[in-house]
Amino acid sequence: MSIFCTDRYASSFLEFRRMSDQNDKMKSWLKEKLDEFVENDSLQSEDECRILGVGSGVGEMDYFMLENLQKKQKNIFVRVLEPNAIEMDRFKAKVCSNTNFDVVRFDWRQEDAIDYFKETPDKRFHIIHLLHVLYYFEENEIDDVIHQCFNQLEVGGRLLIIQGSASNRVVCIRNAFANELCLQGTLNTISGEHLLFKMNRLGYKYHSNNIRASLDVSQCLDLTSESGGLLWDFITSVQMFVERSSHNLILKIRNMLTTTEQRAVYKDKTYIPVDSIGIKKRETMSLKKLHDNDKRYAEAFNCFRQVSDQENKMKKWILQDFSKEINSTCLVKINEDIVQMMGIGSGFGQMDMLLFDVIGNMNQKINELVVEPNAVEIEKFKSSIASSVEYSNVTIEYVPKTIDSYNMTRNTTRQFHFIHCIHVLYYVDNPVEVIKHAFDSLLEGGVLLIIQGAVSHGIAHIRNTLGDKMYGNTRRHVPNGKDIEEIIQGLGFNYKADVVDAKLDITECFDSNSDKGNLLLDFITNVDNFYERASPDLKNALYGVLDSDFCFEKDGKTYIKIDCSVIIVTK
Repeated sequence: MSIFCTDRYASSFLEFRRMSDQNDKMKSWLKEKLDEFVENDSLQSEDECRILGVGSGVGEMDYFMLENLQKKQKNIFVRVLEPNAIEMDRFKAKVCSNTNFDVVRFDWRQEDAIDYFKETPDKRFHIIHLLHVLYYFEENEIDDVIHQCFNQLEVGGRLLIIQGSASNRVVCIRNAFANELCLQGTLNTISGEHLLFKMNRLGYKYHSNNIRASLDVSQCLDLTSESGGLLWDFITSVQMFVERSSHNLILKIRNMLTTTEQRAVYKDKTYIPVDSIGIKKRETMSLKKLHDNDKRYAEAFNCFRQVSDQENKMKKWILQDFSKEINSTCLVKINEDIVQMMGIGSGFGQMDMLLFDVIGNMNQKINELVVEPNAVEIEKFKSSIASSVEYSNVTIEYVPKTIDSYNMTRNTTRQFHFIHCIHVLYYVDNPVEVIKHAFDSLLEGGVLLIIQGAVSHGIAHIRNTLGDKMYGNTRRHVPNGKDIEEIIQGLGFNYKADVVDAKLDITECFDSNSDKGNLLLDFITNVDNFYERASPDLKNALYGVLDSDFCFEKDGKTYIKIDCSVIIVTK
């Protein structure tokens, strides 16, 4: 008879804790991980730190975690998942007896994790723990439990797992006698090593440690001992094991306790190993960047073009204002038969084709080097050129790389009359180096055109304001036009700058059922499937920014400003 969710189980577990040093060893491992979290996380002391305990039992480990976290975090939320009402009541009683936890907000859930994870998540957590819990799931459920926990981590959050190792004699006994103990369907015998194999198969990167511990089983050798009886129940997961099991089964398991080479005898006491493996998985960035998904990015950018007037405003500026600027530079006096041009992040080429009309005056031939990492966009560019007879004088070489990986410092032999960098410097590692090397790659009299979101550009503001939450350790400052001007001034280059007003209709972003609105959110945040993957807190923070001075309403629609800085650098 299984002892789960009974008072007998709670008593046998407490006896196991009393006769084992496992809890102390677990606490040492947890403290190391918590200290690391406190030292490296970006939470301020007043920020809410959220913890999810899966199978917290009587809460001893949760209690220990809270005592350590409260040294820094003053605002803590704990959600407890525990199906055993007796264990949960003991946890609650312990919490109530400690006034230090009066400021901690607890959300008690007496339910199984499988049922909980069927619900739509309402929060993401900074710490989720599964401490000696995964034995109680069906083996085919474990992958999903780990996956669900991982998906509910905040950026920078930790998933902490402890599972008995292959050297743990309790795990070995349950595995060897699973049939005779009738454990099928109630308890699996997956070891920590097997769990690591699962993590590898799921593609999760992690850190693991061996947690050595021992259990004093001396009382188990006395079949009349009350303490020994409780330990037998815990080891076998069978209620009243000694009283209800056959003498032959008791002898076989007792023999396994006393004859194993891993047994230790010290001061007339018999100990067996109850080792564990501790696993830490850190979510460095639970939100994937949109530009890492070529197809989704192309869809989101196309949606952006449909509801923005930016492209039309830029076309007008290029054909009128920029054309006039070109006529006043040395570029118009090019005597060569072929104009050498470079496009940094050309996308699907809509701006390049406009620039061909402006730069390729007098039917000059144009050779363009296009450095563009998005394969979907390159194919669109190729198709547009192939179907347009007016660009028969244009030859294009496509390099499917980012400008960072292309590394202009190693490609200094080729020089250009004209280089453009349109809405690209948001994505590069070092804008200063890109601008410098682009300038160095210009021929004398050449022109570098940079277009970047202005100070009033709402999307750049969102990415800077919420970057830590969206991008974690990969977050970088998104430079605006003013930042780029300061870089150019610092490099000592001659330039002219202006601002072109533009706006984006974001009305559908407020409709969660709108595919177009969700694609726009992806483009605005540069996060792949933002609405589906972002936490409720992050969504609320985004909608807060969308309700700021960067937005305005007109004719029943909501717009965000996406004004652009246009910068012309001459050599």
